[in-house]
Order: sequence, then C-alpha cells, then structure tokens
Amino acid sequence: MLAISQDVWLPLVALVLGYLFSLLTEAFRDRRQTVRERRAREDERAAVKAAQDEAEERRRRDFQRETLLELQEVLHDIARAYGAEHHMDVMHFRTTGSWTPRPMLSEELNERSFEAHRRCFILVARIDDDLLRGFVREMKDGGYGVLSAKSEGQSSEALARSSDAFELANQRIGDLLRLVY
Repeated sequence: MLAISQDVWLPLVALVLGYLFSLLTEAFRDRRQTVRERRAREDERAAVKAAQDEAEERRRRDFQRETLLELQEVLHDIARAYGAEHHMDVMHFRTTGSWTPRPMLSEELNERSFEAHRRCFILVARIDDDLLRGFVREMKDGGYGVLSAKSEGQSSEALARSSDAFELANQRIGDLLRLVY
C-alpha cells in the first residue's frame, strides 16, 4: 500500500474539512438571508394591506360625513315643507272654517317637498346609523300625519312630533360628525 506521509494528508484533510465547513456556513447564511427576505416581504405586504385598509376606511368615513351633511340639509328642507303645508292648511281653515277639503299645494311647494323626500330616501339608505334612521322615520311619520290630519289640533300635534324627531335627528347628525368624523 501506498503510504502517504503526514505532511501530505494533513493539509489535504484540512482543505477538504475547510471546504465542507465553508459550504455548511454558506448554506446557513443563505437560509437566514432567505428567512429575512421572506419576513421583509411579509412585513411589506402587511404594511401595504394596512395602508389600503386605512385608505378604504378614510373613504368610507368621508362618504358618511358627506352623506350626513347632505342629509342634514335635506331634513331642513323637509321640515320647512311640513311647516309650510301646515300653515297653508291653517290659513285655509281660518278663511273657510272647514279643515277639509285640504287646499292644493302650490306647484313650487309640491316640487320642493317631492325633491326633498326623494333625496332623503336615497341618503337615509346610505347612512350607517340605525338610531338616526329611526329619528328620520319618526320625523317623516309626523309629517305624513300633517297631511292626513282631520283637524287643526291633529295637524299641530303631528307637526310637533315631526319637529321633535327633526331635533333628535339633527342632534344625532351633529354627534356623529363630532364623534367619528
């Protein structure tokens, strides 16, 4: 057998072992780098998702704020229409002495009332607050009571209910605007 001297095999073994250890060290380094890169990508995805969620929430809040502000204006228009309808009925009663038949609404008042109610139906469907929707419903129920009243007392009572609900709705809108937006 061939005898290899210690001077030859020791450096060869050291070279091979050094190479193997170098490969192992490089594999561990690559694995750690891969894990770090994966974590960085996951963190980046999470940050992008959080930014998208925040932007979506901001759009939702802005939409609700604009809808609440528009609804507040429309409720004022409806309240004015109910008051004008009640006043017209009372003036008719005072001149004729009879509550019925009710006088026809002027074309302008009828159109304003129709448009305000139409906008109200649309806006209330967009509102994300059940309590506010309930106040608006109470306000409109009172207003319909003005239209169907059989006497000045019934009409005044219905107008008062509508006005009370209007105040509650208006306060609720203000609360929502201050609280959330």
